[in-house]
Amino acid sequence: MQLTRSAALPKFFAKQSVLGCGCPALNHQADNLAKLRQEFLSVIELIVKIFGAVSKIKINAIKERHAFLRAVRKLALIFI
Repeated sequence: MQLTRSAALPKFFAKQSVLGCGCPALNHQADNLAKLRQEFLSVIELIVKIFGAVSKIKINAIKERHAFLRAVRKLALIFI
């Protein structure tokens, strides 16, 4: 039994819905959005890692500076 064009159209439109359209373009768009979301999250993770590394470097530099100043103060007490 072969469907006529008039019988096939209602089945085609019945498959289409607002949320789950079977349209390939919308599925492709959803896939692209999912990929962009993943890339965006990975970029944010990378930025967080960079900021964390920079913070560690700054903290270590401050600690070294304080250690140097403590040593200078101890030496200064010897010469007073």
